[in-house]
Amino acid sequence: MSISSEYSFNNAYNATVNVATNAFLTGPAIQVARVGAASYSFDRMWIYTMDRRDLYEVFGTYYLYDQPIRVDDDVYYTNAIQDMWASFARTGNPNVDKSYLITRGYNSTLAFFSDFVWPSFNAMTPQVASLQFPGPAITTLPDQERIAVLAPFFSS
Repeated sequence: MSISSEYSFNNAYNATVNVATNAFLTGPAIQVARVGAASYSFDRMWIYTMDRRDLYEVFGTYYLYDQPIRVDDDVYYTNAIQDMWASFARTGNPNVDKSYLITRGYNSTLAFFSDFVWPSFNAMTPQVASLQFPGPAITTLPDQERIAVLAPFFSS
């Protein structure tokens, strides 16, 4: 099996970090998601990817750690991520109740979710939320091709 040309890296360090991430984090996480869904171990599962990939969005701690806001949309993205986490904590579902957002005047999060409903992940339709700004999308599990190549080397 070969890996498509879309996977290219500008140096050996980035390639190594990417392989290690797929081998030790993404690959095992995907395996847990697949097994959990196939065995119905959980009532519902919510799987996501975030290209911004840092916890400043989740906790809103840009200023606490003296991190710059790259673009103004970072603030709105942070609001949406925090609203999803809070909704999940309150209800077990990361889809934010629109009436809650309207009542609180959270217009940026309302816009974020205007055409989006995060489906639960299951074995028949393994859909994943791609949480990006200005709007999220539905996708599939990440890096499948690379993880398939690595799996024989890291399975026990």
